[in-house]
Amino acid sequence: MSNAGAAQAAERPVLAELFTSLGCSSCPPADALLGEFAQRPDVLALSFHIDYWDGLGWKDPYSLHLATGRQRQYAEALGSQSYTPQLVVDGQAETVGSNRRAVETLLHGRHEDAVPAAIQEHGGQFDIRIDGAGRKDGDAAAILLVTFDPMHETPVRGGENGGRLLDTYNDVRSLRRIGEWRGEPVTLTVPRESAEIGERAALNRAVGGRHGPCVGGDNRPARRNLPYSLATTPGQFSGGWSLGQHLARSAIRAHCCASSDALNSLAEAMLRSMRFRTES
Repeated sequence: MSNAGAAQAAERPVLAELFTSLGCSSCPPADALLGEFAQRPDVLALSFHIDYWDGLGWKDPYSLHLATGRQRQYAEALGSQSYTPQLVVDGQAETVGSNRRAVETLLHGRHEDAVPAAIQEHGGQFDIRIDGAGRKDGDAAAILLVTFDPMHETPVRGGENGGRLLDTYNDVRSLRRIGEWRGEPVTLTVPRESAEIGERAALNRAVGGRHGPCVGGDNRPARRNLPYSLATTPGQFSGGWSLGQHLARSAIRAHCCASSDALNSLAEAMLRSMRFRTES
């Protein structure tokens, strides 16, 4: 690899794709681990919520059939099985998404077959720049536009995780092919489509490509989104929480890290203080 190529590979983030589901009891530890890696500027972490858990007591509000299809393509390309939680790094290797040591080993491995890319959105359109690889290549690589939400907190009402409040990170909301790359620099301007509802955007590669514009995106630290159920289900939350309890707990979690018991105690203390001030 040339010095210029080495510099390019060092600049672009490593792609970590987690295949997960809110209906899978083994997935929350992997979701939390991906949340840690999502804070790193050298990693583009994405959560693809598959849909084959949706018929087992709880429909994941972020599940996409295209995520299931992408995971199956990886299984064929890598000679692996499809399971949750599964994490694929740079499209080259996979491991159990909750296995910290294995995930860190893959993230620190050599990833030389991709180039940096950058994307910015303004005025309802995406401006995209993909670097060249220092050569022309006859095989075209697909350019994929991903939109995602940086963080969700979701009360789960059924299935294996029923009664739990789960955090997920960089949840993919859409995936679209927008062009091709053949090894030369590319610039594109692409309008945002109505189905592309994710708050942030990134570029991805097609499964099985020898090389491609992998990856670039918005790697700002996650900001907590409103829980899915706030917009869909009035009244009590999972576990009998009131809306006030839920919001108090969310406010605390947005600013610190603590155990579930500690967060519940802090939320109750906040609510008692709020009630005292109101009554006074």
